[in-house]
Amino acid sequence: MNSVKTSSRAESSDSLEEGKNHLETVSLSVLKQLEVNANIQLFANQWVDENGIESIDDMFAMFDRLALPYRLAANVDEVGEHKLVLLVLSENDLVVGHFESKQFMASDSNEDITDVPQFYIVIDGPPLEKASPDWVGERLHAFRPIIPKLLLVSFVTNLFALAVPFITMSIYDHVIGGDAGHELQGIAIGAVLLFVMMGWLRTLRSRVFASVSNRVSREISQSLVQRLLKNSYAQNQQTTSSSQQNQVMLSERISGVLSGPLGNALFDLPFIVIFVLAIGLLGGWLVLVPIVSLILYYLFAKRSIRSSSKCSMQSTVAGTNRQNMTNELSSKLAFIRSSGFSRHWIQRFKKANLLASTVTFNQSVLQSRYTSIYYFIGVGSTLAIMGLGIGLIFEQVMTPGGLIASMMLISKVTGPAQVLANSAMRFNSFNQSKLQVNRILSQPSEREFSYQHHPLPTVAPSLKLEQVTLRYPKQSRPALNGVGFEIEAGEIVAITGPSGSGKSTLIEVLSGLQPIQNGMVELDGVNLVQYDPQLYRHWCFIRAAYPDLLTLSIREWLSDGHKVNEKRMVTAIEMVGGKGWFATLPNGLDTSISSIQPDSVFDMLSGSVAQILIDAKALVYDYSMFLMDNPVPDAHPNAKRIFAEFVRSKKGKATVIYTSHDPDLIKLADKVVVLNEGAVVYAGPLEAEQSTDLQASQEPQLSEQPLSQEQVLPQEPTAQKNAAQQEQSESKQGVANG
Repeated sequence: MNSVKTSSRAESSDSLEEGKNHLETVSLSVLKQLEVNANIQLFANQWVDENGIESIDDMFAMFDRLALPYRLAANVDEVGEHKLVLLVLSENDLVVGHFESKQFMASDSNEDITDVPQFYIVIDGPPLEKASPDWVGERLHAFRPIIPKLLLVSFVTNLFALAVPFITMSIYDHVIGGDAGHELQGIAIGAVLLFVMMGWLRTLRSRVFASVSNRVSREISQSLVQRLLKNSYAQNQQTTSSSQQNQVMLSERISGVLSGPLGNALFDLPFIVIFVLAIGLLGGWLVLVPIVSLILYYLFAKRSIRSSSKCSMQSTVAGTNRQNMTNELSSKLAFIRSSGFSRHWIQRFKKANLLASTVTFNQSVLQSRYTSIYYFIGVGSTLAIMGLGIGLIFEQVMTPGGLIASMMLISKVTGPAQVLANSAMRFNSFNQSKLQVNRILSQPSEREFSYQHHPLPTVAPSLKLEQVTLRYPKQSRPALNGVGFEIEAGEIVAITGPSGSGKSTLIEVLSGLQPIQNGMVELDGVNLVQYDPQLYRHWCFIRAAYPDLLTLSIREWLSDGHKVNEKRMVTAIEMVGGKGWFATLPNGLDTSISSIQPDSVFDMLSGSVAQILIDAKALVYDYSMFLMDNPVPDAHPNAKRIFAEFVRSKKGKATVIYTSHDPDLIKLADKVVVLNEGAVVYAGPLEAEQSTDLQASQEPQLSEQPLSQEQVLPQEPTAQKNAAQQEQSESKQGVANG
């Protein structure tokens, strides 16, 4: 149906704002048509100017930052009337408009639509002003239109299921009892058609349940992951990895209610009354049997929820403790094996494992007990129908065929009820998971619903710190205490000091990852909080003391969302000594980092490939500011040479700030900042005489006031390595490139 002709697109290109591509123009056009306030429109323009929108994923990133509610639709039926819609014709070709009576009306009347779009992006409203208190409920509410259709399918399916016992009754009472074998063929044909229709409708319903369940799981897990990415760095530091994994897994607990036998039982439950009435029609007061059975299922299910809640809480605590120890084992296996702590660690794990297993066993025994009770209720109902029905046959109130039909009907009553009773704890878990997801998504994240952003400088910036103070939670001594110094534009600054003196914390503060409790950090005279954190961290280069590689392609890793040509990427890899290694990759820059295997044990230990990619990342784009925590952690001569060349190339062109214990690296700086116990001991340049002494004896005295070796540097190589490890523990987690 929908595609825009090339000529029309060329004509409309005249209306593109100067300097903006089609995707950027369309994204800003959406906000204008929604008539959002001026602050949001200004922020969106700044986002486009500084971040750019080169793909649909980039557009989604901006929509997410603006809290703009949108969804993807595969066909017109899922769109809705009068909704603002983006027709996606290709990766870089979108058309804005809306639907009226399932007819697309383009906002630009010159658009000529001819072919079928790949999918639709539906804008459900203007940017949100606050987080929804019942996000899960609203997402489930979005599926409300398909509920009547599912109920209709379930109704027809249950009517067909109701016909089966009556067909059986007619065979026993009329065909067999009345010696009417000639009617059997017609009944058999009807029964076959009935079974085919039942099977088809049940399959259709199950597919819809599976589709809805998968979509709910995907939307919830995606929202939870986005929330983790939006949370402040300090907030994520306080959350364990196992807790974050469990948060994402909450989506499975919610979507699981809609999938499998439980979903079918939920939609069969309203139609149990049909089978109860049928039993009453056939057996009169025999209808009391299914009614009593349903009451018993309800009472025992309610009791099981109360008795299982305590076990469930104990199981969660014990299971989390065991999972935490398992994560510790996987992340610190080499240390546990080499430190001599393995025997003590195993004893702790045995206790945690025993507790988790015991609690799980008790919970399983309790669940099995109630499962047996539900089974006996089902069997007892069938036997009660049979026993009481035999008496009714002798009283000539019921026929033998009617008794068999009633026994078949009772299974249609007890079947869904038994499934729901067995799943009572899952409903309880569903409600708890729903509350937990809503709580997580309603927590304030980093600068959410705030659209204040000062334009970032396009050249090397200056920095000024005044009385910067930061204290981590549950720590008596501040990590930074009244830190103050100035950095001129284009200066190279080295930060040094003993381990635990606050070097990594200072880098995190300058990166906008750690909010300070007192003082001010100014970038070109503007308070750092005036910049949007996402745009700020994308603007500068941030390297952690122990950076990680992500599961991206080499091209994606190096470009980091910037416009970087392929030749410059290859040149950067060659400059850091990776020419020979890169030549061995059959897919070149499109090679997935996760597929790269180390060539030897040495490569695995030294991380040479990782070092190449991490070093090259700093060279492919001309960042205005570089924040680097211990950029040469192994003090390898080649790495030091590469870093020295990098520093010389950036002098005067970018502001470079790095931490180090290495005298050879410190003397590359224009200015040195010495920290001790979170306070500035010295901030100033290295004098020429001191630089010479540093090179000759590696025991410098840093200008103006004499400083001891412990206050400044150097340390022995082993001490340097230990200091780097202790520095990492100070901030728990390295800074990631924003």
